[in-house]
Amino acid sequence: MCCRSRSNKWRNSSRQFHSICSKEINATAIYKRGESTNDVSRPWANMPIEMVELLLSKLILIDRVHIPSVCKAWSSLSSHSMGDGRAWPLLMHCPKYSTACSFYDPLYGHKYNSNIKELESCGKIRSSNNGWLLITRSYPFDSAYILNPFTGVKFNLPSLPIHQSDFCEAMTISSDRAVILIWNENYTNRRVKIFIWLPEEKHWINKSVYSNNFKVALCTNLIFLDRKLYCLDKKGYLGIFYVETEERQIVDVPEFECEDTYLLQYKGKIFSFFRRDEAEPIGIYMLDESDPELAKWTKIEDIDDIGDITVFLDNRASFAIPSPSERFSNRIYFPGYDDDESGRVNCWKYYSMKNHSYHPKCDGLKEPMNCVWITPNLEA
Repeated sequence: MCCRSRSNKWRNSSRQFHSICSKEINATAIYKRGESTNDVSRPWANMPIEMVELLLSKLILIDRVHIPSVCKAWSSLSSHSMGDGRAWPLLMHCPKYSTACSFYDPLYGHKYNSNIKELESCGKIRSSNNGWLLITRSYPFDSAYILNPFTGVKFNLPSLPIHQSDFCEAMTISSDRAVILIWNENYTNRRVKIFIWLPEEKHWINKSVYSNNFKVALCTNLIFLDRKLYCLDKKGYLGIFYVETEERQIVDVPEFECEDTYLLQYKGKIFSFFRRDEAEPIGIYMLDESDPELAKWTKIEDIDDIGDITVFLDNRASFAIPSPSERFSNRIYFPGYDDDESGRVNCWKYYSMKNHSYHPKCDGLKEPMNCVWITPNLEA
């Protein structure tokens, strides 16, 4: 009886769907004949919720953001009913002195323009995580905020503990919205200062850790995981700073000369990517912490040892996800692209971890300033 009822329910939904499609065709024909759009009905407002949810399951998450604005009936859809979606990092670019921004999809070449009123002009993007941006203001110089550009939720941080001109070799935001700053305390480089802001708190937590001449790299992404802060220095050494005990561990740099270094966390493991130039393969390493007192890098010789992944690298934020399809398997995407006048992205710069080669092999790709990888999150 239950199965028959469910079958009838979907049969009725199917009939209604075909009815809606035919009405939509008629409505389009009326519009093309030049009649007023006020007379055009909007049958999608009566679509069964089961069918709407099926539609949502086929959309990437950035398109889902606009679903509630389609009609009044859909405006009540909660983020829970919209589900997790097929989410992967997008490149968000924010020109200076503007609240307008663009989102670029490196996998399918789409571009989305948006004007986010909560996004203040004259801000500098520092990092992103779990759909949140960390942004410092140009004025006042000691102020910053975090923002979810997909929901508009925003939190102002307490005044930064030091002036930006003095600071701050690196800063980041964790997946649970904790904000971390780190810099060398003085010119002797004997200690590093770490400040942590926890959500809803009014003050920064201050930590000072003996660093033994560890010099925090100016452009590097940090990782805050399990109360430990992972940070690369200017020579490629890894500093592991234990926030609660104020202890530290320095991991030797791999035997790999490089110009750019990146850190990312994937499934609870820490990975590093060492990049020299496009004529050389990228060195990929995983941090072995089986001995908590003697961590070391292990080179990934076979990418299959990690699994089928797609990586997005930048010195503000780097991410890895299970590959959405075989087409994007074992690629590393960088924030470099070429687009046409319509805004469609024609090609995107990536590195094949299988073939150890860069694509496309051309110069002149755009690498915008004040951009960051960000994964859409409608629930944060």
